[in-house]
Amino acid sequence: MDKTIYSALVTFREKVSSVKKDTLNPFFKSRYADLPSILEVIKDPLKDSGLALFHIVKNTDAGYVVITTLASQDTSEIIVSEFPVF
Repeated sequence: MDKTIYSALVTFREKVSSVKKDTLNPFFKSRYADLPSILEVIKDPLKDSGLALFHIVKNTDAGYVVITTLASQDTSEIIVSEFPVF
């Protein structure tokens, strides 16, 4: 049976650990996990699961959009999401 991107995601979720919220947001007086911390925790589980994650920023008439792509190296399947940046 061929491995799908969805089964690779299940493997990824099993391998990834929690990300520590070690950065302070003084405005809300709360802690959060910054992007470098998140990327450090997920890089090996992504690799072990045969997944690649990348982002691009696109300028549209409505403003900037961050396009996130999750790709499977085994099947060439992708999942794409877009998020507007205001």
